[in-house]
Amino acid sequence: MSRLAPESISYEANEGSLRKRANISKLEMVALSEPATRNQALLSGQIDIDTDVGVDNIKALEAAKFVVNSVPAANTHGVSFLTIKEGSPWRDKRLRQAANYAVTKESIISNIYGGRGAPSSQSSPPIAFGYNPALKPYPYDPAMAKKLMTEAGYANGVDLNISVVQIGVTLSNAMQAVANDLNAVGIRTKLTVIPVQEHVAKFLQGGWPADIHAFGTASDMAGHLDVGVGFSSFYSCLKAVGTIDCNEAETPLVRAASAEFDPEKRRKILQDLLAMNRENAPLIFMAEQQNSMGYNPKVKNFKNEVFVLNYHEMRIEP
Repeated sequence: MSRLAPESISYEANEGSLRKRANISKLEMVALSEPATRNQALLSGQIDIDTDVGVDNIKALEAAKFVVNSVPAANTHGVSFLTIKEGSPWRDKRLRQAANYAVTKESIISNIYGGRGAPSSQSSPPIAFGYNPALKPYPYDPAMAKKLMTEAGYANGVDLNISVVQIGVTLSNAMQAVANDLNAVGIRTKLTVIPVQEHVAKFLQGGWPADIHAFGTASDMAGHLDVGVGFSSFYSCLKAVGTIDCNEAETPLVRAASAEFDPEKRRKILQDLLAMNRENAPLIFMAEQQNSMGYNPKVKNFKNEVFVLNYHEMRIEP
């Protein structure tokens, strides 16, 4: 059991392994859920690496001469629309596009994400196979947002209730900024907070309350980095449980990508799929996220490759 938390696991080096270690003979992984707690543990020398540094803690770590390593993450942050409900105004893609034009993504990334990240143009991170570099983020254009709302028949505004989870100050502030931007163009936005467990259960099984129109989400491709696999898990009509919007016109491309074994042909199919999906706007495309890890400068040869660390190559200096 760890001195910091009961949720921990310890490892010892296998001296007979063909893959030789540097000078680390023991490794302890400790589960500390709160960013502030991890930050204090790192600053006090109780841990050497924090694998998920909170944005609010980066400046303090750097001021104390700790190292903060930020690399592209395997997910994108956004707000997914629930449009499977009959009569929902959000079934009209013009409203969903209007919401994209209404949000000041650059400002949110700069002021809330600490400048770590970039506006997202699609439901895929740049490091995933099939990412479409030709797509551009929806620009901030409140006039276009109001024009599209008028065309959709909502010149006097429309209601939007977004389900969010409280898992940190950064995400909470980002979602509040989104709500403020949407309210400014007449999309009357309310944020409803639910526990993480309930959020995950509703994403996997459905059963969202009738007054919920969208939910905060991250299109996670960790573990596979493949647009086809990730798309099928989040936005495809072939998804096991239909909890969010999907466009049947995209289904032939989803099937074609699954059946194509030529890498370049499959890449092109996935890029076309993402272009169609951007036009359909099943979510407010927010940010290509970054994963920030902090570590003590005595840790040398640190590398983070999509959340995989090279423990066997690291060394600890006195």
